[in-house]
Amino acid sequence: MGLEETVELETLIKSEESGRPIVLDLKDVTLVGQDAIAFLERCEADSITLKNCAGYVREWITRQRDGS
Repeated sequence: MGLEETVELETLIKSEESGRPIVLDLKDVTLVGQDAIAFLERCEADSITLKNCAGYVREWITRQRDGS
């Protein structure tokens, strides 16, 4: 998941009705960069559920959030 994909996802998420629960299924995501991690961290901060998140992605998000 690169910058182009995160921009597209942000656009789609913003177009959803306010208050509607959003779930991102990351099952097929195998490679992410720093921009994607920052995007996924913002998603969780905005109460978006991340489903099937790979362990290394989850750990990277946690480290990003904790400032490690």
